[in-house]
Amino acid sequence: MFCNSRAILVSTRNQRTFYCLHDLGGIALYKHQASDKRLLEDALWASYQLDRELQDVRLALLKATPDSMAELTLAYDILYSRLRVIERGQVAELIRRVELRGHDIDTMLADIRALDEAVQALTPDSLPAQRETLDQLLAEIQEATGALAVRTNLYFAGQRQRDREALYTLIRSSLVLVALTMLAGLILLFQLRHQQLSLESRQRALSETNAQLKKPSSRLKKPAKPNPISWPWSVMKCVRR
Repeated sequence: MFCNSRAILVSTRNQRTFYCLHDLGGIALYKHQASDKRLLEDALWASYQLDRELQDVRLALLKATPDSMAELTLAYDILYSRLRVIERGQVAELIRRVELRGHDIDTMLADIRALDEAVQALTPDSLPAQRETLDQLLAEIQEATGALAVRTNLYFAGQRQRDREALYTLIRSSLVLVALTMLAGLILLFQLRHQQLSLESRQRALSETNAQLKKPSSRLKKPAKPNPISWPWSVMKCVRR
């Protein structure tokens, strides 16, 4: 009985340890997926903002007049500031995982930086002559930024699908492991119960055998008692003779 109780206690502790480790693994996976989700959202936002700011520069260029060139310069400065998000940090590493067909991220960023000299060199007199040339450059760059925004969105959607599949796989494996653990517990209890019944049966058989062995020995130890009726008659026969 003591061995059975000890085995049950050890099995229960192992099951609890297994459940705790499994829960910790699920929590770690959930936090990792949540962190990746935030990074993907930041990368998607950064790619859309880059494409939007480039479009604003094109609109400012088309609307620019000799008196409103400051708006064009401001629009380009905002576009230039977006480059820091895409060039550095975890968001930049994530964006570089996106595959662009026909475009290169480094080339795109270099082309945007190269616009700084052309925009700063604009004057009210050179604006009409440089407008078409700059617009063509911006249109070529915007093809790359638009493709980056679209591909990042597709990558984000695919990553969310992969995260959902990983979560479903974790749930299914958890249910299977719980079922197997319960089955193992039932098998252990059945074996312990079988051993207990077998032990009790052997103990009863041993007790019965000991009881049967004690009965003949007790009979041999008892002295024979004289017959109270036959003794006087034998004495009387001797007296008569």
